[in-house]
Amino acid sequence: MVAVKSRKVTVSVSSDLVDLVDTYVADHKKDNLNRSAVVEEALLLWKQQMQEHEDELYFRRNAAKLNADSRGWLTIATESARRTWE
Repeated sequence: MVAVKSRKVTVSVSSDLVDLVDTYVADHKKDNLNRSAVVEEALLLWKQQMQEHEDELYFRRNAAKLNADSRGWLTIATESARRTWE
Protein backbone atom coordinates (compact mmCIF):
# COMPACT_ATOMS: atom_id res chain seq x y z
CA MET A 1 0.00 0.00 0.00
CA VAL A 2 1.34 3.42 -0.98
CA ALA A 3 1.57 5.95 1.82
CA VAL A 4 -0.37 9.12 1.11
CA LYS A 5 1.41 12.31 2.06
CA SER A 6 -0.65 14.42 4.42
CA ARG A 7 -0.64 18.18 4.59
CA LYS A 8 -1.38 20.14 7.73
CA VAL A 9 -4.13 22.75 7.43
CA THR A 10 -5.84 25.10 9.83
CA VAL A 11 -9.59 25.59 9.77
CA SER A 12 -12.14 27.18 12.05
CA VAL A 13 -14.93 24.85 13.12
CA SER A 14 -17.79 25.40 15.52
CA SER A 15 -17.07 24.36 19.09
CA ASP A 16 -20.00 21.96 19.05
CA LEU A 17 -18.52 20.04 16.13
CA VAL A 18 -15.07 19.93 17.71
CA ASP A 19 -16.62 18.63 20.95
CA LEU A 20 -18.51 16.00 18.96
CA VAL A 21 -15.33 14.86 17.20
CA ASP A 22 -13.38 14.81 20.47
CA THR A 23 -16.07 12.75 22.17
CA TYR A 24 -16.13 10.33 19.26
CA VAL A 25 -12.35 9.97 19.33
CA ALA A 26 -12.35 9.43 23.10
CA ASP A 27 -15.09 6.79 22.79
CA HIS A 28 -13.14 4.94 20.08
CA LYS A 29 -9.63 4.89 21.53
CA LYS A 30 -9.30 1.20 20.71
CA ASP A 31 -9.69 2.09 16.99
CA ASN A 32 -6.61 4.32 17.21
CA LEU A 33 -8.55 7.34 15.95
CA ASN A 34 -7.60 10.98 16.19
CA ARG A 35 -9.16 14.25 15.06
CA SER A 36 -7.33 14.16 11.76
CA ALA A 37 -8.65 10.70 10.90
CA VAL A 38 -12.22 11.74 11.67
CA VAL A 39 -11.96 14.95 9.64
CA GLU A 40 -10.31 13.12 6.73
CA GLU A 41 -13.10 10.53 6.69
CA ALA A 42 -15.68 13.32 6.75
CA LEU A 43 -13.97 15.05 3.83
CA LEU A 44 -13.85 11.80 1.84
CA LEU A 45 -17.58 11.34 2.42
CA TRP A 46 -18.16 14.96 1.35
CA LYS A 47 -16.07 14.39 -1.79
CA GLN A 48 -18.15 11.31 -2.65
CA GLN A 49 -21.38 13.23 -2.07
CA MET A 50 -20.20 16.06 -4.33
CA GLN A 51 -19.28 13.57 -7.08
CA GLU A 52 -22.69 11.93 -6.83
CA HIS A 53 -24.33 15.36 -7.02
CA GLU A 54 -22.31 16.24 -10.14
CA ASP A 55 -23.21 12.88 -11.73
CA GLU A 56 -26.89 13.47 -11.00
CA LEU A 57 -26.74 16.95 -12.57
CA TYR A 58 -25.01 15.55 -15.65
CA PHE A 59 -27.63 12.88 -16.19
CA ARG A 60 -30.48 15.31 -15.57
CA ARG A 61 -29.08 17.81 -18.06
CA ASN A 62 -28.36 15.13 -20.65
CA ALA A 63 -31.34 12.81 -20.13
CA ALA A 64 -32.97 13.57 -23.48
CA LYS A 65 -29.78 12.89 -25.45
CA LEU A 66 -28.96 9.77 -23.43
CA ASN A 67 -32.49 8.44 -23.91
CA ALA A 68 -32.32 9.14 -27.65
CA ASP A 69 -29.01 7.24 -27.83
CA SER A 70 -30.57 4.35 -25.92
CA ARG A 71 -33.54 4.24 -28.29
CA GLY A 72 -31.14 4.21 -31.22
CA TRP A 73 -29.19 1.30 -29.77
CA LEU A 74 -32.41 -0.53 -28.98
CA THR A 75 -33.51 -0.20 -32.60
CA ILE A 76 -30.15 -1.49 -33.85
CA ALA A 77 -30.09 -4.39 -31.39
CA THR A 78 -33.70 -5.34 -32.15
CA GLU A 79 -33.05 -5.37 -35.88
CA SER A 80 -29.86 -7.36 -35.41
CA ALA A 81 -31.65 -9.94 -33.24
CA ARG A 82 -34.49 -10.17 -35.76
CA ARG A 83 -32.03 -10.91 -38.60
CA THR A 84 -30.15 -13.42 -36.43
CA TRP A 85 -33.25 -15.41 -35.51
CA GLU A 86 -34.94 -15.40 -38.94
